[in-house]
Amino acid sequence: MPPSAETERPPIPNLAIAGGEVKPGLICGYRFSGNGADSLATPGDVTLSGEGWLWLHVNLADMRCRPWLAEAEMLSAPAFEHIFGKGDSLVLSVIGKEATGVFFDLTHELAVSDEDFGPLRFALSGRVLLTGRRTPLRSVDALRDQVRHGRSFASPADLIVAMAEHIALTLDAIIDRLSDEVDRVEDMLLKDRLHDDRQALGTARLTSVRIHRRINGMRALFRHLDPDAGDALSATFVAGADRLIPRFDDIDQSVIELRDRSRLLQEELGVRLAEQTNRQLRILSVLTALFLPPTLITGLFGMNVSSLPFTGGTGGFWWVTAVIAIVCGATLWALAKAGVLK
Repeated sequence: MPPSAETERPPIPNLAIAGGEVKPGLICGYRFSGNGADSLATPGDVTLSGEGWLWLHVNLADMRCRPWLAEAEMLSAPAFEHIFGKGDSLVLSVIGKEATGVFFDLTHELAVSDEDFGPLRFALSGRVLLTGRRTPLRSVDALRDQVRHGRSFASPADLIVAMAEHIALTLDAIIDRLSDEVDRVEDMLLKDRLHDDRQALGTARLTSVRIHRRINGMRALFRHLDPDAGDALSATFVAGADRLIPRFDDIDQSVIELRDRSRLLQEELGVRLAEQTNRQLRILSVLTALFLPPTLITGLFGMNVSSLPFTGGTGGFWWVTAVIAIVCGATLWALAKAGVLK
């Protein structure tokens, strides 16, 4: 069975967490070999001596990890400095036997929305993969769980490609969820069951635009790889690009369609709601026009002055009522002639 295939084995105990910190700032660590992956349980395990290769995932918000990583000297100085760099622009650079990069991933902290993104920084060589993040990221945690349940990778580059595939899988799920929401709004609109769903459509537009920008960046990273580099590291990334680029193309096409649908539905919903508001305002205007003359008449007859008509005899109430009815009828006829009641 190839090393990258999943194997039937019990879950690896996450000793790096269960037994306390193996190293300050180390979230998890695994050693990959021909027998699969094993969790790093003691500080002495965090070394390149021995067979296989290491994956170290650190919390960049905990600066205590920097001294012991520098002391271990697992990577060159430029690759090490890249991990603790400040820029979060997407990048994938292969230089000699090392590669560095920054991918985006979706966060899953409870304090932020489902569509917030965070940077994943990484640097690797043939024997070690060092990844770092400042906030918990979905794809990395999903891969950690798969490794704990028996999945193994032949090289650090294979694991990075798998992370990119998980990012694509996560984006697919978000796009499907947003598409279902847009479909619901469209169905309600076609059935003339108007609800003010402009905020939901705005969220779908914003998320689709943000995904579109990042997908374009990820796609550009893998398209710019040199297929004629000849080294094993570049060959792994190029082979991954052959699978990832069509996937990113499909996601981008779905995102563009979602963005355009959301925009058109948002505009149509705004027009429909404006028409509904105008109809309601017109009804209020007609009622105001109908009740204005009676209000004026009753106001005149309600004045506490002398010489008011119909105060000295009988039937005054009915005369005033008739006058009000005639004025209301005339007002209604005038509104109809003006086309207001259409």
